Amino acid sequence: MRIWLIYPHGLIPGEGLRQDRSSMISECLSQAGHEVTVWISAFDHITKSFYAKDWSDIEISKNNKIRLVPTTGYDKHISLARIFSLRTFAMQVLKRATKYAPPDVIIMWEPALFISKWILEVVEKTNAKLILDIVDLWPELFRVILPAPINKIEKFLFAPLYARRRRLFKKAHAITAVSESYLSLGKDLASHLDPNKMATIYWGINLEETSAERTDTAHMALSLQGLHKSNDEIWVIFASTLGNNYDIKTILYAACLLEQERLNIRFLIAGAGPLKDYVISFIKNNKLNRVAYIGNLDNVTMSRVFSYCDIGLSAYVRSSTVAMPIKAFHYLAAGLPIVNSLNGELEKILQTHNAGLQFEAGRPESLAGKIRVLCSDSDQRLSMRRNAIKLAESFDWKVQYAKYVDLVEKLHAGQKSNNV
Repeated sequence: MRIWLIYPHGLIPGEGLRQDRSSMISECLSQAGHEVTVWISAFDHITKSFYAKDWSDIEISKNNKIRLVPTTGYDKHISLARIFSLRTFAMQVLKRATKYAPPDVIIMWEPALFISKWILEVVEKTNAKLILDIVDLWPELFRVILPAPINKIEKFLFAPLYARRRRLFKKAHAITAVSESYLSLGKDLASHLDPNKMATIYWGINLEETSAERTDTAHMALSLQGLHKSNDEIWVIFASTLGNNYDIKTILYAACLLEQERLNIRFLIAGAGPLKDYVISFIKNNKLNRVAYIGNLDNVTMSRVFSYCDIGLSAYVRSSTVAMPIKAFHYLAAGLPIVNSLNGELEKILQTHNAGLQFEAGRPESLAGKIRVLCSDSDQRLSMRRNAIKLAESFDWKVQYAKYVDLVEKLHAGQKSNNV
C-alpha cells in the first residue's frame, strides 16, 4: 500500500528528541512493507524555527520518507499566527498532492480543525481511505486558557468548531486514538463506523532504547553534579512542560509542606515553558533547599536522571483534557510509582496494577500526603516499582503500533473486496 501521514507537527528522527507518534506509525508500517510518506510542517513547532523554507524530502529508509511542507512561522503555541500556519500547511498539501502517485490510505493527525477542509479535498481527489488519529482534544483544550466566567459559555463560544469536527468525523473510514477516553469520543462522532474500524493505540515507549539510556553513565546533567543522593533519600521527579495545563503550583506548595517536616525527600523539576521563571523564583523566594530546578534536559540525560529517582509526578490541573500523558510511559519504564492527579484512564490503570497513588488536583496537602505514604513504606514502593516495570511492557511501541499495521491492512483489504 501507499500511505500518507498528515502530521503538521511531526518530528524528524535523529533531531535529539524521542520518536513521536508519526515516526512510530511510519516505521511500523514501512517495516511491514508499505510505502509511507509523512507530510510535516517545515516549521518546527517545538523550537519555533524553520527546518527548511521550501519543499524538501528526507529519506528515513527505503519505504519511509518525510516530506517537509513550506508554511509560515509563529511565536506562541496558542495564537492566530499558529492557525494561519496550519491553514497554509494544509493548502500547500492540497496544491502538491496531485504531483505524486495517489495514496491508498491517508492517516491524519486529529485535532485537525484548521487543516481538515483542504485535506478532505485531497482524500476526495485521491479516493483514499481516511483514518483520523486522535492525539488531543480541540476545542475542549481551549477551556484551560479561558477566564473562569467565559468558561461557562465555552460550548456556545466554540460551537462552530465543534460542528466542523462533527462533519470531519462523518468522513472517516477508521478512527484511532491515544487513549480509551479519546476513542470513546471518536465513537460518538463517527457512529457510522463498525467497532472493528476503531482502535486505541497508546503513544507507547521504546523500552529497548530507554533501558540503554538509563545505563548510559556518560550522560548526566551538569545541573545535577552538585546533587548527591544519600542511601535513604527519596527523589521525586516532575519532568514535563512547565505550562498552565500542569499543576505546578500544587507541586511547589506540597514541597514546602514536606520540607517544613524535615523529611528526607528531594523534589526535582525538569522542563521548559511559560512557568519556568515562576518555578525558579518560587524556589529562591521560599528558600527551598530540597527542591531543585534541573533544566530542560535532553532525552538521554532525562532517562539517566530517572534511574536515580523513586517517584514520578503526573500533575495536571482539574480542567485538563489529557488522558494518558506521554510522561507516564517513561515513568513506568523507569520503574517509578506514579502519583497522579488525572481522573479516569490513567487513574484506573494505576489502581488496577498497583503502580501508583491518586491525589486531588489543586490541593498541596493531598499531594504531600500521598508522597508521605510512599516515602514511609519502602515495601510498597518496591512492589509498585515491579508492577510499573511489568506494566510498561504492554506499552512498548512495537506492541502498540503492530495494531496500527493490522487496522490499516484490514481497512485496505475491505476496500479491495468492495471493489471486486
